[in-house]
Amino acid sequence: MSWSAVWVGALTATAVGLVIGLIGIAIGAYPVGPEARIVNWRSYQLMALVWSVCGAFFAFVAGGWVAARMRGEPRSETAILHGAVAWLTTVPLMLVFAALGAASFFGAW
Repeated sequence: MSWSAVWVGALTATAVGLVIGLIGIAIGAYPVGPEARIVNWRSYQLMALVWSVCGAFFAFVAGGWVAARMRGEPRSETAILHGAVAWLTTVPLMLVFAALGAASFFGAW
């Protein structure tokens, strides 16, 4: 297990997630301000849901890919292990960001 590859993959997933979240705010996929509170699912926009799911997916794909490439392992089993551990490292990191108040920059997810 290469922990430096895992940490770089986790930081990549965080950075890509932040960029995708900020792009979602810029294009209007996520509402900003008091209307950003999700009171019920009927008021939640489909565009925000699609952007959130796709953004989370591609952010973690990028993080796993970077972790696997940094390790330089030719076998897929070891590469996916590093990608999965990078994901397991990123999720608590994002929870810490949410606890510190930075969750709004990542969008709805």
